[in-house]
Amino acid sequence: MFGTVVLHSPELGAAIEAIDVDVSKLKLTGDQRYLCERAGTKLPLLPVHGQAECKLFARLMIEQPTEQARCFFIYFARNRGSYRRLIVT
Repeated sequence: MFGTVVLHSPELGAAIEAIDVDVSKLKLTGDQRYLCERAGTKLPLLPVHGQAECKLFARLMIEQPTEQARCFFIYFARNRGSYRRLIVT
């Protein structure tokens, strides 16, 4: 049997729900709708993919004031490659 485990904080869920978007106008795939349903969010939680997204993610994590975000960035950087490649200057 296969299941889906939601791995986001209540704060992240609230932040996603606060995004002003008309979900009915989005062209989500069946898989994306399934992820939304399981996560209890209106937008799917998808992994960071590609160099441009990695750079954006790194920039956003560096700018975040929370220790949790900084720890996640360090984990992400260690598992995806060098800091120099991720950090946008």
